[in-house]
Amino acid sequence: MTLFSELLLFLCTLLFGGIVGAYFTTADYRIRNNLPLITSQCYCPACGHILALTHQIPTLKTAIDSINVASTSTEPRL
Repeated sequence: MTLFSELLLFLCTLLFGGIVGAYFTTADYRIRNNLPLITSQCYCPACGHILALTHQIPTLKTAIDSINVASTSTEPRL
């Protein structure tokens, strides 16, 4: 295997693991609190705020936040 294919495999595994882990964590929380597993909207259990689609996938949320921070920064990047 080449370095590129190993890196690509690692990144895909990391992404897939993050998505599956987030799903099982949510399922565990909902089962323990007698909440339905399938709902039309997800919400914050602390304040009840409805979550956007980008907030429901942790890896995607982190990537989008880092892009937004980089694009709004006024200082030069080194």
